[in-house]
Amino acid sequence: MTAPTLVMVARGSRDQRVARVAHALQAELRRERPEIDSRIAFLDSCLPHVGRVLAQLAAKGVQEAVLVPLDLAHAIDVDPRLDGLVVQEASQHPDLRLSIARPIGPEATLL
Repeated sequence: MTAPTLVMVARGSRDQRVARVAHALQAELRRERPEIDSRIAFLDSCLPHVGRVLAQLAAKGVQEAVLVPLDLAHAIDVDPRLDGLVVQEASQHPDLRLSIARPIGPEATLL
């Protein structure tokens, strides 16, 4: 059994610093845990969109993905759009098991 693909999901922004921070987190994860397949996806404004990333994973035959919300302001609540998106994507890609992790929120080690 292989580990699920981690899809780090940021809200996105027209400010490109948001995308740079998300990609920097992914680069650090890849450096520390190169055996974990990780992707970046966005809900708004930035590319790639979550739906596109999940479609690519399904097309590659990935069987399981965990969506990890990147929300540095809220560590408890998941953006409600993510729940709806998972339901929609699960119906389009029935062979891809999807789940949502607790958001990565304020964390002292990020400082």
